[in-house]
Amino acid sequence: MRPAAEATARARLLSRLMDIPAFRRLLRTAGRRAAFIRLGADIAPDVALSYGVFIRFPRNVTIGAGTRLSGRVRIEAWERVTIGRCCMFNDDVLLLTIGEAAVVGTGSVVTRDVPAYSVVAGNPARVIRERARLPFRYVPTEW
Repeated sequence: MRPAAEATARARLLSRLMDIPAFRRLLRTAGRRAAFIRLGADIAPDVALSYGVFIRFPRNVTIGAGTRLSGRVRIEAWERVTIGRCCMFNDDVLLLTIGEAAVVGTGSVVTRDVPAYSVVAGNPARVIRERARLPFRYVPTEW
């Protein structure tokens, strides 16, 4: 088998394995991040991904520094999906483009872009309020 064909076969296998929640759980956070990066996603090194995170078409996804995706988060990346810095997501969220320091509520279905420093929730997600725009320096902690 030629090296290019072998690399394509490995990427296809990895893509199929990443569809299985039990496999994603075995990888831990760093392994999940590395696997999605290998599949083409642009993910910052300090992003926390739970095993319930599913990304369809990772090559269309960009996730900024300090972002935390916990619980079951589905990113349906049919088009470009950009998640800003220091965002937080909880259970059962479907995503599009998310601004910097935004918070998305549990069970939200994001159908439109989310502005920076806003809090959104609902199906479809609507802006509930704006967050304070205080200057801060994000320092990630060890888990």
